[in-house]
Amino acid sequence: MTVKGNRRELLDDLAAFHWDTKQVAATEYATTEKAHGRIETRRCRAIGLDFVSPEYVSMPHRRQAFRIERERNVLRSDKTSAETVYGVTSLGPERASASELLSLNRGHWEIENRLHYVRDFTYDEDRNRVRAKRLRRNLACLANAAISIIRLDGRFDYMPQAHRHFAADQDDALRQTMRRRFAG
Repeated sequence: MTVKGNRRELLDDLAAFHWDTKQVAATEYATTEKAHGRIETRRCRAIGLDFVSPEYVSMPHRRQAFRIERERNVLRSDKTSAETVYGVTSLGPERASASELLSLNRGHWEIENRLHYVRDFTYDEDRNRVRAKRLRRNLACLANAAISIIRLDGRFDYMPQAHRHFAADQDDALRQTMRRRFAG
C-alpha cells in the first residue's frame, strides 16, 4: 500500500526512517526507462520492519516499508521533476524484494492507466448521471467487458480506433463478443 496524506502519522513515521543507514537489512533496486518523450528513473529501497517495535508503525500486519524515488526528465523541455513516495506491505523480505515491490507498484499504475483512464475518458463515466445503483454497476460491467474484448482482439492500438471500427461493422462486434463468450 502506498501511504498518502490521509494517513499523516504513518507517512511521517515512514519519512522519518533512516533509509540510508547500513545497520538494517535493506534491499535496493533501480530502473531507468526512456518512453513518451521522457527519461524516468525509479529507485526503490525496502526495509524489513521486524526490528521496529509494533507501536512505531501504526498499521497491523506490516512486514516491510518501502521508499520509491521517481525522477522524470522531459526531453523536449529539459524539465526535471522528482517525487518520493512511501509505503508498507504485509509481504516480508523473503517474499518480496525491492525489485518486486517496485514492479507491484508499477502494476498498480498499469491498471490505473489501462482501465480506469479508459473508463473515465473514453467512456466518460465520470459524467454519467444515472442514479439507479444497479444500472450504474451494470454499465460499468459492460464497459469492462467491451474493454476486455477489444484488448483481447489485438487488432487495435487505441480504444477510439476500435470504437469507430465496431460502430461501422456491428456484425464484427457481435462476432467478437460471441467468440469471446464461448471460447472459454
